Amino acid sequence: MEPFSGKATLRTFVTAAAMSVIACQAHAAKGDWPMMNYDAQGTRNNRHETILNTKTVKSLQLAWQVNGLGSGPYSPAVVDGVVYVSGFPLFYALDAITGKTIWTVANEYGTAPAVANGIVYIARSDGHLDAFDAASGTAIWSMGLDSGVSLTSPTVFGGRVFIQDNQGFAYAFNARTGNRLWKSDAKLYSSVFESAPVVAKGAVYFTSASGIHAYDARTGAEIWEDENSGWNPWLVAGKHYVYSTAASVQANDMATGQKMWVGKIPSGGLALAKNDLFDQYDTAYFISRFDSGSGQLTETETNPYSVMEYAPTIVNGVLYSFGSCGICAFDAKTAKLLWSSSLGKRQPPSSTEPPGPVVANGMLYFRGTDSLIAYALKN
Repeated sequence: MEPFSGKATLRTFVTAAAMSVIACQAHAAKGDWPMMNYDAQGTRNNRHETILNTKTVKSLQLAWQVNGLGSGPYSPAVVDGVVYVSGFPLFYALDAITGKTIWTVANEYGTAPAVANGIVYIARSDGHLDAFDAASGTAIWSMGLDSGVSLTSPTVFGGRVFIQDNQGFAYAFNARTGNRLWKSDAKLYSSVFESAPVVAKGAVYFTSASGIHAYDARTGAEIWEDENSGWNPWLVAGKHYVYSTAASVQANDMATGQKMWVGKIPSGGLALAKNDLFDQYDTAYFISRFDSGSGQLTETETNPYSVMEYAPTIVNGVLYSFGSCGICAFDAKTAKLLWSSSLGKRQPPSSTEPPGPVVANGMLYFRGTDSLIAYALKN
């Protein structure tokens, strides 16, 4: 497929974004999407996106599509004009504007990548956490976990890489050297792979079949646990609360673990934008908006387009997801469909682990069954 005709304009923008200064690891460079859920807090809210909004999203069109990536459930990262995406049997670095391959490395069912300070981190199902040079794909280090089994996607923050194996143990590694800094003393029962760990206010939060667990991000000392939460596949950290999903949405105080509020409707994937917590649920076709402080249900709209229980993405008042309409963009306030691509109907996600759309530098990326699809605005 020929690259999108507007690539010159977008190339200029992405190059400018790549030259911007990253203030700290908590925030992406302007417009980038550096890890599974955008940031270490897991908000899935690209606050630095300046191109796509409720008005411009209607003009999205197919820019490129790369097929033959192999099965891969997780979403890509987009940093400095490069898209990093897991496939099988390869991991790919692609040009963000054209989709052309820059480099590949062997990939044993890798997770969603995280990119920070010129290094790409990938967790593999054989129990290894790998670090590669972002520009060349050259291996920097590879560390095995004690369990030797599949892992959650990594989260990078403050010079550390946080990850969890499917035996439930949590780990922290030095992001530069790969040295293990700590491992949790106790198993967290079965881990959950829909969500990566989240980091906020000096603590790192993990989820498992038994509930939510908070550790000191520096030492690994346990701070609190809430074992009455049930299965919590999604985590998002706000200003004061950490939010999760089980039978319904719930909020726990970050410092103490005290349960502050529990929603009264079924829950799915989460995204957080300022005081609004968005929840999407498939069976009842809900798009719900909660006040993140009080838990008050601000609005629940029945969605006729059957949005699935995949991770939503919220950017500039637009809620992106995947459903029977294909790849969908809704007005976050009204749930009105603003744009959709029927191509998504033929390229559904390849796994029950919801990848969710990625919005970066004026482009929309979606990981399908065997492909990566990119959309951009018309000139």
